[in-house]
Amino acid sequence: MMARKQWSGEVSVSLPTFIVTLVLLSVNGYHAEAIEDGSIRLVGGRSDFEGTVLIYHMGLWGAICDKGWSRKDAHVVCKQLGYPGKHLAFKKSFFGKGSAWMWMSRVRCYGNEKRLDKCRFPGWGRSNCYGGRSSAGVRCMTPSTTPPPTTSTTTTTPPPKTLNPNSLLADEPAVNMTEQFEVGNDDSDNQAENVVEDEGSLNISAMDTYLANSTESEGRTIRLNGGRFKQEGRVEVKVPGRLGWSAVCGDTWGILEGMVTCKQLGYGYAKVTTSTSFYGGERMHKIYKHVKCTGKEERLDDCDIHVKENGVACNYTTSIAGVFCTKKLPDLVPNVTVLETSAHLRDHHLYYLQCAMEENCLASSAYALRKSSRDWVQSVRRVMRFSSVIHNRGTDDFRPIIPKERWDWHECHMHYHSMEVFAHYDITDLLGNKVAEGHKASFCLEDSQCDPGKDKKFQCKGFADQGISVNCSDNYLAEIDCQWIDITDLSPGTYTFRVLVNPELRVAELNFDNNLVSCDMFYSLYKFKVENCTIGPEPLSRI
Repeated sequence: MMARKQWSGEVSVSLPTFIVTLVLLSVNGYHAEAIEDGSIRLVGGRSDFEGTVLIYHMGLWGAICDKGWSRKDAHVVCKQLGYPGKHLAFKKSFFGKGSAWMWMSRVRCYGNEKRLDKCRFPGWGRSNCYGGRSSAGVRCMTPSTTPPPTTSTTTTTPPPKTLNPNSLLADEPAVNMTEQFEVGNDDSDNQAENVVEDEGSLNISAMDTYLANSTESEGRTIRLNGGRFKQEGRVEVKVPGRLGWSAVCGDTWGILEGMVTCKQLGYGYAKVTTSTSFYGGERMHKIYKHVKCTGKEERLDDCDIHVKENGVACNYTTSIAGVFCTKKLPDLVPNVTVLETSAHLRDHHLYYLQCAMEENCLASSAYALRKSSRDWVQSVRRVMRFSSVIHNRGTDDFRPIIPKERWDWHECHMHYHSMEVFAHYDITDLLGNKVAEGHKASFCLEDSQCDPGKDKKFQCKGFADQGISVNCSDNYLAEIDCQWIDITDLSPGTYTFRVLVNPELRVAELNFDNNLVSCDMFYSLYKFKVENCTIGPEPLSRI
């Protein structure tokens, strides 16, 4: 029988480590007795409202591994620091590594916590982030809307020089692209995936204009430049009557914006988008900023865009929109019949769910119980189990975007995680309020079953390649850990049960509208039923 590993909130410190800690405290002038355990601060930002997040524990400031770092986690950080407004979550040491020591990893906040150390995480010091390139960061608010708190300390760096928006300078030389589409260089602030979410936290002048479907935008043409061939490069815009081409800021640039760009150019679909100076263009004139598309638009000008023909300033001079277009993409489609017919309820003692707890697959009350009760393993949780069969009906294989050398090894379940979140499950009431949720870490993407005449390509054995081939499916049976939603705290009633695959749009697909399954759900103490499951588009606000 495979041994089950329990995570606790303690971390043992050896004598040499303790001595090194005391030396560090002495050198840096920190006094453990003057700082509350669990205090946080931001370092490396240009102002006091942004930076790499450091947390204080056992007399030492440490960074936070960005595995699973999300907007909800950033919300708690900003709230603890006294910034209640809009915010951004950053990955890949965007503001620098902050500290060589990692205190936290796989943090999962619900957003209502008052302190970051009250969120769920495996335990102090339990991190597999190495090399200083995976520190989590945040940007809370602009200082013009909220004064800096008096309780935080911040190390700042000088802001970059502001370019004259009216100047037209020569294009930057192209940069070679790697086979894995690993954008950026060793400087982590040039990574394409460093911004988790953008909620428009930057101030916009009242003189600026947002144009969508406007006649003023007619006549503008776009092109790709700086790539190895015409289907890739930075996005450039040509304004009639103006000399030269202008670049596009990559501040809110993502896969949906790339899809519209490739569609307008006749290049098919967006496979990868970049929001750095990977394709050059740092010193170019820019007129587009905060581009936001639904993916349905025919032209980039049809999207919501902050336009200023005299020039806009990007969040960073290296924030340049780019895209790699392709004619082939995967297309994930859940099997509605399997989902509807396999749903059932099951009661489990927490003793048998300890591995699942490591993957944050239970409701928050289960983790609160583990902290407050010595006999928590004897408590019973009620879960709604179901099977999911995910077909790839596209024209290309579905492959995890994370390179193989960066996959996470899960010791409890003895498998690799190639995607942090492959599917998300939730239950909403009739008003659309989320009352229960779960998530599935893709511990293995493989060809479980293929259509007749189709050979399996991907498997889970050892360190084999993972993915879902065209006309094959990856099957998750109801008996697998985390293939459920914890409904222990759910009151009897009528609800909507939803399953969304590829929820973060991390992997490009031909069609995202068939990724969501919605079902009617009735639950009482004596009866449970899931029916009327249908596939439909996800609302514009993703999970």
